[in-house]
Amino acid sequence: QDQEEEGLDDDGFWSRLEQTWAGIAKEDPFSHPWLTEYEKEQQQEYKFVEDNPMTGIENPLEEGLNRLKKGDLPAAVLLFEVEVQQHPDSIEGWQYLGSSQAHNEQEVSAIAALERCLQLDPGNLSALQALAVSYTNESSQSKACQTLRRWLQANPKYSSLVPQKPNIPQKPFMYSFMSKEEHEEITSLYLRAAQSFPDEIDSDIQIGLGVLFNLSNEYDKAVDCFTAALQS
Repeated sequence: QDQEEEGLDDDGFWSRLEQTWAGIAKEDPFSHPWLTEYEKEQQQEYKFVEDNPMTGIENPLEEGLNRLKKGDLPAAVLLFEVEVQQHPDSIEGWQYLGSSQAHNEQEVSAIAALERCLQLDPGNLSALQALAVSYTNESSQSKACQTLRRWLQANPKYSSLVPQKPNIPQKPFMYSFMSKEEHEEITSLYLRAAQSFPDEIDSDIQIGLGVLFNLSNEYDKAVDCFTAALQS
């Protein structure tokens, strides 16, 4: 509990965590099957439902959006699956499939769909934000941070704040683990973004800060940011 209250100020906590991961990285990765399997799971292609009952529906994207508005999330997911199977390059189809799966708390499916959306449209801000949240929920902390960074880069309003290259070098094997420096770098960028327009509360920036504070266990700050986002 003390560590959660101190958040990022507890250098000892971060040091111990980084040392643990560093030790794992030096060992044979195959001696840690839970790590390798987890990474494979995060990179897998989207798995569709077999015998989808919505297959014969005309205009599945439009009908999926109608079901979404009515709160019928399971039907919407099935319809969006039909849409992207019929039209594999449907940016909207993959975006809504991903965000719907996220709302359905199916984060692995959400990540696969959103990543496909971003392959088709790398600057899709809605998909990037949803992906950052899904990575957070899956405890892929570094991926969440880097996705939030990509969101700033893709947003013309804030792209000038982001340096061309990250100050923190990438660590492929430890990609799911977030270092203190990485978190501080991305948080600093979002705070600068918020301060760039002091008379305006950007709900998307507040959501990004909320995710970042959630990652660092600063839950009171996260709640404040999410509340500000809802009220803006």
